[in-house]
Amino acid sequence: MDSTNSLYTRITEAVKKRRIFLAIDLLRTMASQVHLPWSDVSAIDSVADSYAMLSRYAVAGAEDPQRDTYFRHISSEILRIADIARRAALEPSSPTLYFSTLRVAKMHPEESVGSLLDHYRGLYAKLSLAGMGNAERASRLGIRRELDTTADRIFNALWVKHPFTAADETTIINAFSDQSLPSALKEMMLSSLMLGNMEYFDEKRIEILARAYQSATGPIEMRALTCMMISIWMSRDRLSASSPLASVLAAISECKSTWDDDLKAACLALVRTRDTQRVSQTLRDEIIPQMMKMKPDMMKDITDKDIPDISGLSADEAAEMLQDFNPEWEEVFEKSGLGDKLRALTEMQAEGADVMMGTFANLKSYPFFRDPSAWFTPFDASHSAIAETSESGFESLADIVEVAPGLCDSDKYSLMFSLQRIPSGQKSALARQLRLHEAQMSEMMSAELHPELYDRYRMLDGDVHDAYRFFNLFRRKGEFHNPFAGAGITLAGVELLLPYVREAGALEPMSEFYFRKGYYSEALPLFSIIEADMALGTMPEGDLYQKIGYCHQAMGDFQSALDYYMKSELVKPDSDWTIRRIAMCSRKLGLHEQALHYYSRLSEREPDSPATALSVGHSLLALNRLDEARKSYYKAQFLSNSHDAKYLRPLAWCSFLAGDFDEADKLYLQMLEHALPSDWLNAAHVAMARKDYQEAARRYRSVGASADDLDAMVSADRESLVKAGVDPLMLDVVLDSVISGR
Repeated sequence: MDSTNSLYTRITEAVKKRRIFLAIDLLRTMASQVHLPWSDVSAIDSVADSYAMLSRYAVAGAEDPQRDTYFRHISSEILRIADIARRAALEPSSPTLYFSTLRVAKMHPEESVGSLLDHYRGLYAKLSLAGMGNAERASRLGIRRELDTTADRIFNALWVKHPFTAADETTIINAFSDQSLPSALKEMMLSSLMLGNMEYFDEKRIEILARAYQSATGPIEMRALTCMMISIWMSRDRLSASSPLASVLAAISECKSTWDDDLKAACLALVRTRDTQRVSQTLRDEIIPQMMKMKPDMMKDITDKDIPDISGLSADEAAEMLQDFNPEWEEVFEKSGLGDKLRALTEMQAEGADVMMGTFANLKSYPFFRDPSAWFTPFDASHSAIAETSESGFESLADIVEVAPGLCDSDKYSLMFSLQRIPSGQKSALARQLRLHEAQMSEMMSAELHPELYDRYRMLDGDVHDAYRFFNLFRRKGEFHNPFAGAGITLAGVELLLPYVREAGALEPMSEFYFRKGYYSEALPLFSIIEADMALGTMPEGDLYQKIGYCHQAMGDFQSALDYYMKSELVKPDSDWTIRRIAMCSRKLGLHEQALHYYSRLSEREPDSPATALSVGHSLLALNRLDEARKSYYKAQFLSNSHDAKYLRPLAWCSFLAGDFDEADKLYLQMLEHALPSDWLNAAHVAMARKDYQEAARRYRSVGASADDLDAMVSADRESLVKAGVDPLMLDVVLDSVISGR
């Protein structure tokens, strides 16, 4: 098996390096090892012949405008066959869930996707008749249980099917247009197509997703869009501008009026997942602990009668009743600072941030979530997993949860399972809270300029959140390729999608999100794309250069940052912000004359700024203009009216270098009560220059460094000490005394 994996890796590397003859030879070896059927061996021969012909004509100098297309096709075929070979090698004994599911499926060859769909149709019709005929609850529940189990089997069958045949493709496409099948099943099938493509690339799967998005509406449309975008992202190295999918996307762009808005919404929804962990951490580490501390103060004067019962009201009626509701503990919130944090959290939620991930992460251990299909099952209050354990009155709560905004499907299931364990009274209180939340969200929605889009993209966010939870919380998540890992999903990074992303106007909001949240390595490539198409964007040129410069600076590339700040200065010559950063980057790069020039310009514009005076002093010190540097440091201290060490420290060191040892010693004495190790070190240097060797030894001991570290620190300053007149022999004697403890 190790040999097969090694061959697969070598084949993919050879294709990446365009060593196609080597890749074909390795593929033949791999095919022989796993005993591929004749049809696949024949396909290798066909690829070999095609490439031999392409190579022969290319070397002979023949012109061929289609050469690149043929080359990509040959490379794709090699990788496709390698996938089949690797899958065949893993199938008999791999312990992963994918191959366990595949082996179970192969034990029932009579259960094709088509036959399972037929069985599902029959059950669905039977359940509908049972509902109309007032059949007993147990009977309806039995049919529903079998229906849900069949949906899971369809999910699994689609997941492990590879590669798709033309007949498979037709069966699935027909299922999406079949009005007798419910939306929930179709949404599950879309997610299964996505999941299967992550295991083994099959462009037909993505084409089916694209066609489903093109023809569907509502939840199916948004689920298809989400699954298509995640699949394209995960397959970005295998897709090209000449692939069949490119033609499908071109047709969607031509014919679907919502394409630009939908793509932009998908780009932003996927980009926002980059911030999910930070949002969850803010909730977990800051907001919830503070709320728990405040709970006694909040609740001591509040009783149930103070909170209006809105559980039986519509969303609009509830919103009206709650307009004047102002809890007595609002003042406690504001004084604690929690009010600001909660408002920030509300703003994040309004932006589409996944504020529920941290809350529900610990509620995914129920047996329901044992299989992948459950994580992509649309919430249904009558699902057998809920109905089987429901007591009287629980159904009404499930109905409220079903329409609760802000919760994705898997979180709704988590909530229902957790509610089964709490007393009835608490369920009533929770029902009121859910209706309150529904009322608040309804009010927010009514304020939207385009409420129909708000609802549409709320479904999209829910699908993204469900996918995020599966790949990050599923019990065997390590067996799956996580599209949200690392920097997450940036669709502008897909060559095939970039023209559409640009046309949809998604580049600027994506880049601004990354920039605003501090993800500079993700923002920079997007800003660079915008820069290349400056004429097509709306971002002012000077602002763009500033942001690109800041990204480079944040990533430690000061030369590139300086270059872009200089560009920005040409466009916006009077920006103090830009001038300050040019000066800072110049100083970082050792361009001290240039840094001084810009800090001096800034000083003329900000004559009363102690920070600017301090920076001017640093530049003068670096240029060894000691008297001028001291004047600037004195100015900074005067303007600040402070004895803060950040003003005294450079002034003391500058005085030492200028030979004013008494002044330097006086300044260091002001700092030594709260000194840093470096302050004790420099104060010891001053004592050495003043020939106060006992005091020098005491101060060196106070540095608190190890013998080796202290020796290294003194050695680094030796040249400055000798220039200040310190006797090198006495320095060594004092240091030896300190290190030896004598």
